[in-house]
Amino acid sequence: MYTYRVDSQKKRGRPATGETPKRYIRAGQIWEDCAQLAENRGETMTAFVLRALENEKERVQGEPDEG
Repeated sequence: MYTYRVDSQKKRGRPATGETPKRYIRAGQIWEDCAQLAENRGETMTAFVLRALENEKERVQGEPDEG
């Protein structure tokens, strides 16, 4: 005799690993320039990029809709 559990379906998505997934981009020289700016400011590249993304998001959201 076999017993099956109905609620044991696989969960969708990425399994929990305890680590933030890495993002990959091709940035070229601008990455090196920004890394130097971050170092000069005494901040991590992560903090620099997150701040830049947040500033750009706010700028774009503040623009009037086209159309």
